[in-house]
Amino acid sequence: MAAQENHVLQLSLFETPDNRQSNYTALFDLAPRYLPRTERKKETAFLDGVYREFTFDGEQYALSITPARIRDPITGVEKDKLPGEREQLVEDVIRKLASESLQLGQQDEVITNFTVHAIYLELKKHRHTFNKAEIKEALQVLHRSVIEITKVTKKGERKQKAIVSASVFPALYMRDVDDPTSKAQVQLNPFLAQAIKSLAFEQVDYEWMMQIKGQMTRWLFKSVSLMFAGTPNMPEVMEIKASDIAKNHGTEWSRWRDALAHVQRSVTQLKDVNVCDDILSKDVMEGSKKTDVIYTLRFSQKFLRDRRMAKAKHDFVTKKAEAATGGAKLERWHQITAEAAAGIRMDQRKELSTLAH
Repeated sequence: MAAQENHVLQLSLFETPDNRQSNYTALFDLAPRYLPRTERKKETAFLDGVYREFTFDGEQYALSITPARIRDPITGVEKDKLPGEREQLVEDVIRKLASESLQLGQQDEVITNFTVHAIYLELKKHRHTFNKAEIKEALQVLHRSVIEITKVTKKGERKQKAIVSASVFPALYMRDVDDPTSKAQVQLNPFLAQAIKSLAFEQVDYEWMMQIKGQMTRWLFKSVSLMFAGTPNMPEVMEIKASDIAKNHGTEWSRWRDALAHVQRSVTQLKDVNVCDDILSKDVMEGSKKTDVIYTLRFSQKFLRDRRMAKAKHDFVTKKAEAATGGAKLERWHQITAEAAAGIRMDQRKELSTLAH
């Protein structure tokens, strides 16, 4: 995966001068690709794949996850493993590193460099305690577990068409697997690479998100951050159903009341971490049975300010892309000079730092 030395417009625009921030693309990053701890079964020699449906932007999608086959380096025993919270956190850290530096490979694949030690320190900073062996295993799971996202069509319409079928990191290179400080490199998922090429990504406050405890609450933070991406104004108040949260997060429960209780804890935490100033809940009843809950969220001024920053980043990216290409649709990687890349970096720092203060 040797990198090209040329500077690329889209990769320069993907960079984040504020090291608190990272970039995400809505469909790929909100798909329920990671199994919650309560749902993960004990790893055995063979595991079935996971199949579930979720809704995004009013459309129905199907997701399948094929387990990764992992060999224990000490015992030599092979087991199937499915991606969970550990893998999600490792991916988030690598995405953060990618927001600082991306490169194109010889076949125009998007790659980023890292070290296992750097991932370890970043996770430790946010009180996520995984040792280096666990991080290396998480990288293997992310490399070997295959994700397929398919748009569901109505009966009688054309057959389903796969949107993406690949692992999170289709290629993984480690110069010395036994040295956590040695150079490592991954290729990003082609769906994410396409989103970067077409500038279909949005800024999310990575530092804030990583401080949040609980897999569902972090997903909710990411979800409400991306939900109104590209819209002129972020609403101060929104409604969301517990059933939609449970389904789209992907967790499965044997008892619905347990699902509602888990969603309640996760939504309530949005107020605890200052995403919301106030949260109201209204029970939906069928006779004496509670079947759903409708939450009304009033976002905090801190969160609304963060979304205005994300909108400013989106506008900056759009403006610079139009200036560089004359408004042409970005269907290929657009080469720029080193001077132009440096100019984008300086202009972005200047424009967005003004808003930050």
